[in-house]
Amino acid sequence: WFTNPIHRVNQPEQIHFRIRNYSENDQKVRTTLYLNDQQKSFTNITVPYQNFIDTFIVYTNSVSGEFAGKIEIDDSPILFDNIHYFSFGISDELSIISVKSTQSSKFIGKAYSLEPYFNYEEFAESNLPYDKLNTANLVIIDEVSSFSSGMISSLDKYVKNG
Repeated sequence: WFTNPIHRVNQPEQIHFRIRNYSENDQKVRTTLYLNDQQKSFTNITVPYQNFIDTFIVYTNSVSGEFAGKIEIDDSPILFDNIHYFSFGISDELSIISVKSTQSSKFIGKAYSLEPYFNYEEFAESNLPYDKLNTANLVIIDEVSSFSSGMISSLDKYVKNG
């Protein structure tokens, strides 16, 4: 698991993982992090017998894009369960749309406007351009009490598209 829910370029990352040792002896293992088949970092750890250890590897992302990652454990001679795969993405900005009612506060907009990484836009519930949902990474529904059929359909499509 990651420490940060949002991944950015040139931001140090910590990816945490757990290793369990079912043997009767302490095990020294080397863990290596690969992103897009390139080694990024490694660490050597000792896992106590009949126990587990939670640890992490630190690295820094230098470019945006989609990443296929794996953490590989070298605990020879056992070879069958040594790789854990994962994936994540890094974008240059995060697009946020807030659909607001007349009762909505201004605090959400103020919070996101402090950081240039967030591309924040607000729309009144009656003026939401539904095509904007296609490009949003996050949609905030702020104090909206009734939804038009068009808004329901667009939000349903947004959710189904991930």
